[in-house]
Amino acid sequence: MMDRQIIRPVVCAEMLRANLTYYPEINLSAANNWIIMGNVGSGKSTLAKVMIYMISRFPNSKTFLCDAKYDDFRTLDGLTHYYPLDSYERGLSDFGVILENRLIGNDLNRSMCWIILEEWSAFLSSLPKSRRDAIMEKFIRYAMLSRSFNLHIMVILQRADARWFDSVRDNFSVIALSNLSREAAMMFGFDREAMRPVFGAGAGHMIINGNSGAQQEIVVPRVDMPQLDEAIKRYFMNQ
Repeated sequence: MMDRQIIRPVVCAEMLRANLTYYPEINLSAANNWIIMGNVGSGKSTLAKVMIYMISRFPNSKTFLCDAKYDDFRTLDGLTHYYPLDSYERGLSDFGVILENRLIGNDLNRSMCWIILEEWSAFLSSLPKSRRDAIMEKFIRYAMLSRSFNLHIMVILQRADARWFDSVRDNFSVIALSNLSREAAMMFGFDREAMRPVFGAGAGHMIINGNSGAQQEIVVPRVDMPQLDEAIKRYFMNQ
C-alpha cells in the first residue's frame, strides 16, 4: 500500500467566508486520478500549475504534459516530457510504456508519475473515429491500472461529457470551476442540491472519488504566475 501522498492545492471556500484560510488535504494515494473542468478563464490552468508544483516536491516524481492548446504551458516548449500539439499522442504512448514496464515487473520503481491531458476533449474531437477509439482504449487501461503503480492521470477540459471518460469516470476525483448542470453533477457524483452557485475565476466545487458526502466548495489560491511558471520549467528541465 502506498504511503499517504498529501497535497493542498485549493482553499476551503466556507472557511474563507469566515476569514479563515484552510487548505484541505488531498491524499493522492487514495484520490489517484483527477479531472479539472470549467469554462474559459475559470482558472483550470492555474490550478493545474499549482498541482504540478506540488507534485514536483515528491522525490523523483515525473510528469508528462500533453498540450493540445499550446498556450498556458508553452514556456515548456522543447523540454523533455512536454508534448504540444501533434506530439500529444506520443506523450500518451510514453506514459503507457512506464505503466506496462511496471505492470510486467521490468520496472520496480514506484516513484510518482503523472500524465496531464490538457484540452482532452478538443484533442479527441480532432481525431478520426478509428484513432479516437484506439486512444480511448489506452486511456481506459491507464485509468483502471494506474493506482497500484503510483501512476496518475489529470484531465483538463471545458465541459463534462461521458464520451471522453467512457466506463472509467468513477476512477476520477473532480474539481469543477464553474456551475454544473444537473446532468454533469450527476455524472461525477456531486449532490447538486448542496452546491452553492459560484462566481468568478477560481471558484468551484471538489468531490473525491465520487463521495458526495465529502464534496467541498473550494477556491483556487492566487499565485505569482511568472514565479510559478519558472518553478515548473525548472522541474521539467530536471526530470
